[in-house]
Amino acid sequence: MTALDWSLDSRYLRAIDQAYTKQYFDVQDEVHLKEGAQTHTHPMLWASNTCKLGWDMMGVYSLGADGTDVNSVDVNADKTTVAVADDFGTVCLYRYPCLKNS
Repeated sequence: MTALDWSLDSRYLRAIDQAYTKQYFDVQDEVHLKEGAQTHTHPMLWASNTCKLGWDMMGVYSLGADGTDVNSVDVNADKTTVAVADDFGTVCLYRYPCLKNS
């Protein structure tokens, strides 16, 4: 796994795997949620936001970039800013959610 987030109530985990797939898990029931966010975890409040895939991170990718160009993301505590580290050695700050790259 390349990123891992806990839900605010600590019941769920979401993770990004090496194949760039977002996975969801119900920790309480010890099951992998194959249906993902739509069935079980939407809307969900997350204690952390390090998963670089999702509607809220669409804008962190530059035009022509692929999933490997962004190495890590993290959202601040008040959910207004996302920090992005990339392959070019830069750290960029964007408003959160980041829907488009400006």
